[in-house]
Amino acid sequence: MDRPKRRLSGALAALVGAGMASLAAAQPVEHEVRGSGVLTTARGPVAVTGVTYVSRDEPRRNSFSVTTAMGTVTFSGGEAAWRDATHAQAPIDSVLRLTREGFSDDPASGACDFEISADATYLKTVTCRATTGGGDYALRFEAAG
Repeated sequence: MDRPKRRLSGALAALVGAGMASLAAAQPVEHEVRGSGVLTTARGPVAVTGVTYVSRDEPRRNSFSVTTAMGTVTFSGGEAAWRDATHAQAPIDSVLRLTREGFSDDPASGACDFEISADATYLKTVTCRATTGGGDYALRFEAAG
C-alpha cells in the first residue's frame, strides 16, 4: 500500500514543484537603485535620490518609479528593445501618479532609455520622456557608484 502513496506523493510533489516554478517565473523583477536625478513635471524640476525598476514577463511590462515629497510618479510601458547588451529603450504608454490628492493612470506616449551594467546586475542610467493629456514628464537619473 505504501508504494501507490509514494507515487502519488511524488507526482503531487512534481506538480506542485512545476506550479511553483511557473509562479516564480511569472513574478516581477524589482530593483531599487540609489543615485541622483531630476524629475520634471508641469510643477517644475524636483531632485530624486532613487529609482525603482520593475519588469514583468506576463504581460511584458517595464516601469520606472520615483518618489518625491509630492508623491510617486511611474513611467510604465511595454517590452524594451535592446540596442546592444547594455542599452535599451522601453516604450511608455502610461504615467501613474500617486499623491495625497489621489491616484491617476494617464495614457501617455514616450520612451525610457536605460543602461545596465555589462554583467546585467544593476541599472546604471535611465532617461524617460512622456506626454500625457495633463502635460509632459521627464526623468534623468544616474545610479551612485
